[in-house]
Amino acid sequence: MAAGRALGQRQSRGREATDFVSLHAALVEQARARAAARVVRAYGSSVVAAERLSVLSELLASARAEADMIAERVKNGRRDRARRFDGGSPKLRGTK
Repeated sequence: MAAGRALGQRQSRGREATDFVSLHAALVEQARARAAARVVRAYGSSVVAAERLSVLSELLASARAEADMIAERVKNGRRDRARRFDGGSPKLRGTK
C-alpha cells in the first residue's frame, strides 16, 4: 500500500511540475504580448504626433505668410477701402 501511495505522490508531483512549467510559459507569452502592445501603441502615438506636427507646421507657414502680407500692406498704406467688416459680414462702403 505504501508503494502505491508513493507512486501516486510522484505522479502528482510530476503533474504539478508540468503544470507549473505550463503556467510559467503562459505568463512569459502574456508578458511578450503586453510588450508588443506597448510597442505598437508607442509607434501609433509617434505617427500621430508626426502628422500633427506636419499639419501645425503648414498652418504656421500659412499664418506667417498672411501676417507678412498684411504687414506689407499696412507698411505701404494700402488697405481694402472698398469693404469694411462689421460683425463678420462684409458691407460695401456707403451702404446702410
